[in-house]
Amino acid sequence: MQERSHSLSVVLGMLMLAGLLSSVAVAAYDIEDLSGTWSVHGLVAGAAPNVPGAYYATATANTSGSITETDYTDTLGNTAASWADNTQTFDLSGGGILTVAGTEAPFRGVMNWEEDFIVAVGTVTPGPDTGLTGQNLWTLVKQSPTPVFSQSDAAGTWWMHGLYVDNDSSGSWSRGQLEVTAAGNVSFVPGTFQNGDGDANTPPDGTVSVTSYGYVGFSYDPDMHGIMNLDKDLIVFTMPEDTGGNLSILQKRSGATFSSADMVGNWHVYDMVLEVDQGSAVWDYGMLEVAADGSILGQETNSYGQSDTFGGTLSIDSSGVVTLAEEPSMHGTMSDDKDMVVITSGDASDSYNLIILVRAEVSPMYRFWSASNLRHFYTLSLADKYYIETTWPDAWTYETEAYFAFAEDSQPGLMPVYRFWSPTLLAHFYTISEADKNYIQTNWSDTWTYEEIAFYAYPPGSPPAGSKPVYRFWSPTLLTHFYTISEADKNYIEATWPDAWEYEEIAWYAYE
Repeated sequence: MQERSHSLSVVLGMLMLAGLLSSVAVAAYDIEDLSGTWSVHGLVAGAAPNVPGAYYATATANTSGSITETDYTDTLGNTAASWADNTQTFDLSGGGILTVAGTEAPFRGVMNWEEDFIVAVGTVTPGPDTGLTGQNLWTLVKQSPTPVFSQSDAAGTWWMHGLYVDNDSSGSWSRGQLEVTAAGNVSFVPGTFQNGDGDANTPPDGTVSVTSYGYVGFSYDPDMHGIMNLDKDLIVFTMPEDTGGNLSILQKRSGATFSSADMVGNWHVYDMVLEVDQGSAVWDYGMLEVAADGSILGQETNSYGQSDTFGGTLSIDSSGVVTLAEEPSMHGTMSDDKDMVVITSGDASDSYNLIILVRAEVSPMYRFWSASNLRHFYTLSLADKYYIETTWPDAWTYETEAYFAFAEDSQPGLMPVYRFWSPTLLAHFYTISEADKNYIQTNWSDTWTYEEIAFYAYPPGSPPAGSKPVYRFWSPTLLTHFYTISEADKNYIEATWPDAWEYEEIAWYAYE
């Protein structure tokens, strides 16, 4: 590293900047996207006796993120959820991340890009009305305020993946392909049904009913309760039983064909794990990055507060069946709109898993700080993040998710943000301007080397509703740029470090 002289104020400014800047929240999705009525289905696993097992309810959210839960029913016969008065307020971030407002509660969820499905995980703690406890996998499906469904909407071919849990955290997964007639008659396709215990006995035929509001009932058990989504290609249902229950997701097959390219990109990961060998349960959430060759890299945080990194090689066939080379028991199916994958895996020697992948239309921008180099680095790539954390832990410290941007050119109006590297200045430069890119390559090729398209964002001029400006600063002393989406951080820097940092311009628009 080249040595440079720095004024004390500038160095202190950089050091304070590294620790002061707040992590960001909220924008691409608006809290009003949460408003409306949702049908809730979930599964809670843990140690007996106060584990709810399977449950269902109705959740009504206002435009401020306050959710009231009604019509709650679970395996234990409870009719009240575990939070006070069945009402709680949530925040929805710009990346669609759902959290409990104003707390560090062990709860996290994500909304899909169509804004009609949410999956979340959390730890249920005893509330004032009940002693319920356990690890929770929580799904919400947006309901229509008017009758729009009919019995014939259930007709067709469906893939089912589900997880059964008992109140001692034992259980199993099940999966199979079903055929449903227009009259509602249900039969499993021979040879497709399996469960984690190795039992391949096909369940008996039955019937399914659909109300005008999308509620789904099954003849297999009067306690089964389901909901169909507004696109009529997804059914989520629970089946409370004496000591546990089942959460299952059905995805409709409508003739879509699939290829390996459909898996490429960033995915949110949410899963429930029954740790059979330990007699316990754990949930995980995180991000998964799938490369063009099928190789994956994932990072998850679990209900113990631990973080884990995993890899492997995913494959998808033309019918949308997803498998993992390193885990023969794993089987998943991609939705026909190619924005969700539901997976079951595991066996009785270790664990049973139900995994839900939701495509990340916008992805977190990971920000690093180098105390030795006095620079920040930004990347949308989970692979880059992992490489830096494992290869340069003494040189780079991971700070935060700076904002949310696009990994692909997937929306109208997006433009590439180009990344340059200067071995002379030991700094990166990012620009959304094609003219700037061409000028630098023509006139400063000895100083700046073009690397790649780092991500996609919206250029200044006509940003979409909900996006926010990313501000660019320049330090003439440190010869580096700094980028922030935070208006508060921008104002602080301008007021506190005018000698260290010069505000230049709005670099691009992204989501906070």
